[in-house]
Amino acid sequence: MLPTPTVRIEVPKPLWHRVLQKLAMAGGVLLALALAFRAGQHFPLPPAAEPVPVAMAVPAPPEPAVAAAPAPLPPAAPDASPAEQDGLELKAFSVAQDPALPGQLRYRLTLANSGRKFNGTLQFAVAGEQEGKPATWRYPAAGDAPDPKLKVEVSRFLRTAGVIPLPDGFTPRNVTVDLLEPSGVRLSQQTRMGRTS
Repeated sequence: MLPTPTVRIEVPKPLWHRVLQKLAMAGGVLLALALAFRAGQHFPLPPAAEPVPVAMAVPAPPEPAVAAAPAPLPPAAPDASPAEQDGLELKAFSVAQDPALPGQLRYRLTLANSGRKFNGTLQFAVAGEQEGKPATWRYPAAGDAPDPKLKVEVSRFLRTAGVIPLPDGFTPRNVTVDLLEPSGVRLSQQTRMGRTS
C-alpha cells in the first residue's frame, strides 16, 4: 500500500493581518522606549564632571603701610551661580569675639565640595569702625607673607577654625570670607558678628 500523498497549500495572509502585526510590533517598541524614559526621570545619571571657567580676579593695588586703612576688596562672587562655584559650598560660617583673647576674632568654617577639588587660601575682610570712622581690616593684608594656617584643601568636606587678629581700637561689625584660588575668588560669603550663616 502506498502512502497517501499530502498536499500543503499556503494561503498568503491578508494585508490587514500583516499591517496589524507591524503596528503591534511598533507599539511594543514605543512602549519600551516610554518606560525607559520614565525610569530615567526617577533615576537620573550624575552630571559629567566638566571644567567650568572661573571668573578672573583683578589683583588689588598695593596698600599703604597704615594698619587700619580701609583696603579695596577683590572682586568677590556673592551672587555667583552654582556653576561658577563649581560644587563648593560654605555650609556654616561663624565669627565671634573671644573674651579670653581681646583684639582677636575666632572663626569656624564648614565646607562641602561636590565638584572639582579646591586648593587655595582663605582671606577675611572685617568691616567695622575704628576711631568712630567706618573701616575695613583685611587678613592677611596685601603684601603680607601668606599664613600657612589659611591654606586649605577641600576634596569633599572640611571643618576648620582659627583666629583673625584685629588692630587696636577696631570694633568689628561683620566679616566676609573669600576662598581664593590662583585664578581668583571661587566663593565668598558674609556673616555678622556672633551669628552663624
